[in-house]
Amino acid sequence: MTTHARIPDRAHQALVHDVHDVLGRYAGMPKIEQMAMLAQVMGQMIAEIPEGAYGTGEVMQAIALNIAAGNDATARSISSAIQGAQ
Repeated sequence: MTTHARIPDRAHQALVHDVHDVLGRYAGMPKIEQMAMLAQVMGQMIAEIPEGAYGTGEVMQAIALNIAAGNDATARSISSAIQGAQ
């Protein structure tokens, strides 16, 4: 089963950067509401995947792995910032 867990290339990094830029325009909105809206977009994107292209488990696994990767990257960034401030 493909997990879609690979090192992001420039296009992936650009997409993440662009999404963060857009979210920056909504900085006054609580993070939970921003995430809820992003989840709606993800749901719409899932519905647009051609039938049979991926199994439900494969899609959910790719999403879960990327959520974990984002959490890990942010945790490392915060940890580095704290260590650098000491």
